[in-house]
Amino acid sequence: MGQMNGRVVLITGAAGAIGKPMCVELARRGATVVMAGRGPRLTQAAEEVRAATGSQDIHTLGLDLGSLDSVRGAAAEFQKRFDRLHVLINNAAVFSGTRKTTSDGFELVFGTCHLGHFLLTNLLTDTLKKSAPSRVVLMTMDSKLPIDFDDLQAEKKYSSLDRLQMSKGAVTCFGVELARRLEGSGVVVHCVNPELTKSTLPKEAPLPLRLVFAVFGASPEKSKDYGISVACDEQFGKTSGRYLRKGVEKAIPPLYLDAGVRTRLWSESAKLVGLS
Repeated sequence: MGQMNGRVVLITGAAGAIGKPMCVELARRGATVVMAGRGPRLTQAAEEVRAATGSQDIHTLGLDLGSLDSVRGAAAEFQKRFDRLHVLINNAAVFSGTRKTTSDGFELVFGTCHLGHFLLTNLLTDTLKKSAPSRVVLMTMDSKLPIDFDDLQAEKKYSSLDRLQMSKGAVTCFGVELARRLEGSGVVVHCVNPELTKSTLPKEAPLPLRLVFAVFGASPEKSKDYGISVACDEQFGKTSGRYLRKGVEKAIPPLYLDAGVRTRLWSESAKLVGLS
């Protein structure tokens, strides 16, 4: 297909249900694919992508989004090995049935889904600008939960589904603010909601929710198309700040458009990850 020849793409959660099929498709389109993740699973996934595509331009990058040191190390390693970044796909996500914490003491779901990606994106923003035209694609989900600034780390109350929804809402909110801050830089930002996908993500969820994913979830092969389109297709290369659900543009929930909420989330996140 070739339309991604010469383009460098970094994707988090690259060994996951949607991540690996996206890597296969990106490689088939000619991209240099940098698969970020952890451990033997990532190594195996990279081998499978090479075998499926015949591409040897597949690279791995060690990254634990639940560790700020790991995120900083991964960003530095990427910049050492690559001088360009045309597409950053923030795809990784976690779900936890009980409250757990990252190595830095953040609540696991918020710390991984939002804070880890917030730091990674900010550390790579200069590289994205230098590589423009470039894109940031944030994989998210429908959420109408407000961001609980009084209990960001769920120390007062923990609900597994609410934490995932709020954390993904924070991803969407971050995407809107990032698009505003990068306006005119040549870097466009879009949020993509692939909807339910069959995966191991809800393995700690209550049985009814696991059944919903199993019965109604789309195949990873189908869901990956939504992210690929936004990462690659020309129509998404100019206008920034779009939110797409299963390939159809939708309105962003008003609570994530609120300037006060967006700037407060940015400020709080920057403090937590040490960027302020």
